[in-house]
Amino acid sequence: MRMTVALLYLAGCPNYLVADQRLREALVAVGRAGTEVEHVLVSTDQEAEVLSFHGSPTVLVDGLDPFAAADAPVALACRLYRTETGVAGSPTVAQLVAVLRWGDSGAAPPDQPRTSPAAAALAPFAS
Repeated sequence: MRMTVALLYLAGCPNYLVADQRLREALVAVGRAGTEVEHVLVSTDQEAEVLSFHGSPTVLVDGLDPFAAADAPVALACRLYRTETGVAGSPTVAQLVAVLRWGDSGAAPPDQPRTSPAAAALAPFAS
């Protein structure tokens, strides 16, 4: 089954490259080293709204943000993640492995549908 993975970010985001490296490590760990990561620069409030962008960096797996709370606001801002060692600017490799395995399962994460408007909206903003 094909999985789509996107990394949405703001220009100058200090955590974007860390998230990218961890995402690549996680893809290797789940046997998906060949999966292309689409990098999407989010520059405007309109793009953020259309993509349901909850801050930089944002990881989408099959168009869904598995780290976003249902009530998370859309924002052109830095994003923080809860990790086992505290708050960080990027998910850990272990957290990314877990969401990539969720993506492989075809099951929706808790409180989220399996489809998302962000999946269809990515094409116009892809870099």
